[in-house]
Amino acid sequence: GRCLPVSVCPCLPVLVEDYASEEHRADANWLPVMRDSVGKLHKRLGGERASDLQARLDGGDYTAVAEGLLEYYDGLYDRHLGNKRVEKHAVVAQEEAEKPRGGKMVEVLAHGVGGGAEGVGGGSN
Repeated sequence: GRCLPVSVCPCLPVLVEDYASEEHRADANWLPVMRDSVGKLHKRLGGERASDLQARLDGGDYTAVAEGLLEYYDGLYDRHLGNKRVEKHAVVAQEEAEKPRGGKMVEVLAHGVGGGAEGVGGGSN
């Protein structure tokens, strides 16, 4: 999930500037295109929510529009990640199992414990 509520998301001003800058809004086609884009989400957002976002676009409340769309897309992203986390975990585990191990081979000479002369005093190695 998100760390911050959408209303305090530091990306909101950036989104508003990227999508609703004065330069963009100066284009006569900007508002109809933005309204149409929100309208295309009508089924996913629900009619009331989509209409509300379109009304906010018409009223110039671009931050509210960005918040509304972020809530929708963040939820969609979270659901997508939720489905992919299990798959990704399985893929990472498989990759780890197949990964060649680094380091160098070292021969370890072990001596028996107790009993024979070769286990005490070092012998000749």
